[in-house]
Amino acid sequence: MLTLALDLEGTSPDPPEGRPVNVWRDNSGEVFAQAFKHGSAGRIEWRGLGVFSFVADSRVVSVRPESGVSPELVADMFARVVQPVILQALGWQVLHASAVRGPSGAIAFCGVGHSGKSTLSYAVGLAPGHSQIADDSVVLD
Repeated sequence: MLTLALDLEGTSPDPPEGRPVNVWRDNSGEVFAQAFKHGSAGRIEWRGLGVFSFVADSRVVSVRPESGVSPELVADMFARVVQPVILQALGWQVLHASAVRGPSGAIAFCGVGHSGKSTLSYAVGLAPGHSQIADDSVVLD
């Protein structure tokens, strides 16, 4: 859906910080990520990962990884966690869900964390004619 452009040399300038729009905290209350908006530009600073920058009219997200963070880890976290957050910021609907495709269409299993969504979609996806198509985030247009 979005394309990730790695800035491994740290040459691209960050957009202006802008106004804060979201803060994510871990279970101990420590901030691990913050999101900012400046006009049509967005920025997510993710501790231990890097700074992600995007603009509303582009499908390219640039990231400047933190020193020592592997490009593989950045790409994996982008695909599984950061991309759904950016898509929601760009106007898509994102559900905390897992999904399965079957002969009659798709089914999304929504619920709070650790309620069995992934386990259920994995099990249903093993049935003939079914396949798991999403785990943890379902993006709708």
